[in-house]
Amino acid sequence: MRATPDRALEHLAARYSFQLLGIAMGQLHDWQLAEEVVQDVLYRAYCLLVRGRPVTRAWLARGVILASRTEGRRPWRRRQVVTAPEDLRETPHALADHGLLEAVQTLPRSYREVTLLHYWAGFDVRETARLLHIPEGTVKSRLARSRERLRRWLVADAEEVWHD
Repeated sequence: MRATPDRALEHLAARYSFQLLGIAMGQLHDWQLAEEVVQDVLYRAYCLLVRGRPVTRAWLARGVILASRTEGRRPWRRRQVVTAPEDLRETPHALADHGLLEAVQTLPRSYREVTLLHYWAGFDVRETARLLHIPEGTVKSRLARSRERLRRWLVADAEEVWHD
């Protein structure tokens, strides 16, 4: 028996919403806007499901990346709110810990996207390359540069804490 679009969407939302919200939050710096982007992508997924088309985790992640890019370019939407709700800050996930979400938000968009897809959403290098339509070597180099920038940011942040 085939799942109904409603049940399929419930399953997708329950399984991937946290990952999708993390990707959107990392891109947009605004929790409310990140929620709106994810809801919009899930609505588009529902429309596909109603028409009998499949929706994958990769499709959802790419949809969030593209929608976040669009929202980030809108001048009236540009905000610098880097805090997340308490429930996200209290999660054991590495991205939410130690100010790492704030550090990721300081990265250039190209580095931020590969970092969020690879480390937050768990896509491997090949999948990340396919989602962003870039070569695997580019993903690897952006991840390496991203890690270096994050390391420097976190070290500087730690030194600031120790000197206060």
